[in-house]
Amino acid sequence: MNEEKLEKRVQIVLTKEISDINSRIFTFFLDSDSNFSYPNSEILQDLYHSIEETNVELRSSFVKLLLSRYDINTLPIRSWTLFNLGHKDKVLEHIQSSLYNNLSNESSNIFSFIDLILEENLISLSTDELFDLRLSLKKILVHEFFQDLNNFKEEVLQKLIDLSIIGLKGELRAVNIEINKDVKEVKRIIKYIDLDEKYNEFLTEIDEHLNTKSRSISAGLINDFRSFFSDLVQDIAKRISSVEGDNIPKYKDPEGKNLRDIARYRRYLKIKLELSDRDDDLITSFVGVLHKEGGHSFVSNKEYFRLSRNIAIEITLLLLSKMLKKYPKKEE
Repeated sequence: MNEEKLEKRVQIVLTKEISDINSRIFTFFLDSDSNFSYPNSEILQDLYHSIEETNVELRSSFVKLLLSRYDINTLPIRSWTLFNLGHKDKVLEHIQSSLYNNLSNESSNIFSFIDLILEENLISLSTDELFDLRLSLKKILVHEFFQDLNNFKEEVLQKLIDLSIIGLKGELRAVNIEINKDVKEVKRIIKYIDLDEKYNEFLTEIDEHLNTKSRSISAGLINDFRSFFSDLVQDIAKRISSVEGDNIPKYKDPEGKNLRDIARYRRYLKIKLELSDRDDDLITSFVGVLHKEGGHSFVSNKEYFRLSRNIAIEITLLLLSKMLKKYPKKEE
């Protein structure tokens, strides 16, 4: 088969699709076993698979043929075919392009298609993908040719935003679960290696405040947060120094000036715990946000404070885990 014959065969199937739609024949549906069925798409997929795998160029031409059209009527069959051939990324982009470039008012078919694949969970879409798809559908419906927004289309748009919210909640829940696990691990290690209990008490205080309805963070809590991190870095450094039996050197900066204490302790930890440059840069950036001018207004926002607390937990867990691995506690 050459490219010309391939194009004709694709055109035959797409013409059949349009003819069925004009005859009000359902081209995609759930069969008697409640399985999604799309006969015309299956023909296109069979056509693709009839091309030898070694003929990469002709298979690529097949995909390009489907992507080169923008009419709404054949958008479902092109999308479903491409998706089943492993081109999910191109499908979502192509749906949006087709909707933006469409000059027809026949939008019901694509709405029905999207509604069915969402209802049957046929395609796994991320939160961002769901929201972007909704934006595309919404924009085309406010076009002058699309003033016929009916209840069904409203329901599809609502379903997309509902699924986006569900996805977002799931993402946040996963993050919170992971952070909560790390908080427990940090507290466990602090207690296990006999660091000052004030650290665990402060972590509990932070969590209690974050669970209140207050939207702001007091200056006192922010200052305590800065002290928490500085004191913890200092205590870890001194604990290692005690085990090593050495003194923490008075490191100098590039200009030959002595580093301040917190910088000395951090330099010592970088060397002793063999922190990567990437780890060290992360800690430097975090400390910079906490202490530089303007950092207060950033951290005083509750959600930014929550983010800062999460970063502090991950850095603390990194330092404590590395210390415990290199300098295990001697059991009595």
